[in-house]
Amino acid sequence: MRVVVALQLPKGSLTEEACDEMVRKVHGPVDEVCGILMQASLDAVIPKTVNLRPSLVTNSLCRDHVRERERTGDLPLPPSPPFFPTPHHIIHVELASIHKPKQMSSDDAAGGDLPHYEGLLPPSKLRALASSWLLEDAPSFDGGGFVVGDVTTTADIFLKSGAVLAGRAFVDAVFRELDCTVTWASWAVDGAELDAGAGSERRLLLGSVRGAARKVLLGERVALNALAECCAVATAARAAARQKRAAGWGGRVAGTRKTTPGFRLVQKFGMAAGGMDTHRMDLSGMVMLKDNHVRVAGGVGGAVRKARAVVGFSVKIDVECARVEEAFEAAAAGADVVMLDNFGAERFCEAARAVKEKFPAVLVEGSGGITMETLKGYMVEEADVVSFSINRYVKAVDVSMKVRAVGAEK
Repeated sequence: MRVVVALQLPKGSLTEEACDEMVRKVHGPVDEVCGILMQASLDAVIPKTVNLRPSLVTNSLCRDHVRERERTGDLPLPPSPPFFPTPHHIIHVELASIHKPKQMSSDDAAGGDLPHYEGLLPPSKLRALASSWLLEDAPSFDGGGFVVGDVTTTADIFLKSGAVLAGRAFVDAVFRELDCTVTWASWAVDGAELDAGAGSERRLLLGSVRGAARKVLLGERVALNALAECCAVATAARAAARQKRAAGWGGRVAGTRKTTPGFRLVQKFGMAAGGMDTHRMDLSGMVMLKDNHVRVAGGVGGAVRKARAVVGFSVKIDVECARVEEAFEAAAAGADVVMLDNFGAERFCEAARAVKEKFPAVLVEGSGGITMETLKGYMVEEADVVSFSINRYVKAVDVSMKVRAVGAEK
């Protein structure tokens, strides 16, 4: 099949080679991408259609040629663009508000070049999560799936607001459970900061899903929920990481364990992709002795020594301290980290200096009552970690999935 593409893009913003690459990603296998039918402004958007009619072509030159094709069954080469040959089929692949996404620089990434974050995620855990999410959403009959059946369908995934991308692996896992194939655009990389464009029709193509219609639609909401949440956390985390860089601080900004049940891995992954420290992932990753532990145990020193006797050298012990004297006691008993909780920025800085003077090897963490607005006040030389609930600062990220028009699968 030969494909002609109708694009609404800023004039001169897309090369023939870039058009070819984008069409193949969106449309799937084609014999030849014939050319660009038009390049105009972003103000008007051509509706998606299989048979492109003259009324849907806003460029007058191209409209005349389409009319000529309808009259004669042929379409002579127009003087502009010069690489527009006679098509066998005219299929509009809607890339209306798709543009070149912002390119990441080393300053935008948390620590330089973007690492391969997906390598953090165990495949068995991804399978278990995807299976549980799908079972929650479809515990019995799927009437909508029955209606659409098993016809092969391709759906495109779009980002409709600026965000740090994160969570591709969760989307892949969901559709892998459903025997569908996901293909991602080259710019859709975990940790990349993407701009969806401007205007009411803003959106950026992230990738596509192909499979049986009922399976594609069964996974749609589950996959988008995970992707949107992961992107939202990553975007907030990137803002916190930027504050750290701007302050020239050498410590770590960490996200707490205050996560949504069932979505912890999604949210922690978003923190990592956004440039934050994930802190402890669960109760097994670190012993954190909070005020209630200390109260039940009868004191800081005894609680630390009891924990150290069983966890071994490889597990850190973090002790929540309400007073600097408790921090001294915890450090003397062998704690690896003392968390100065709810001290406020000024009092925290003073206490951190006091702890470091007496126990220079102990890590000092600030936590409790810290917000995105007050975060910078805790970034002093004596502080090693500042932790807070990043989820409180998450702004929704808009992602969507659209099935291509019937006939575009031919």
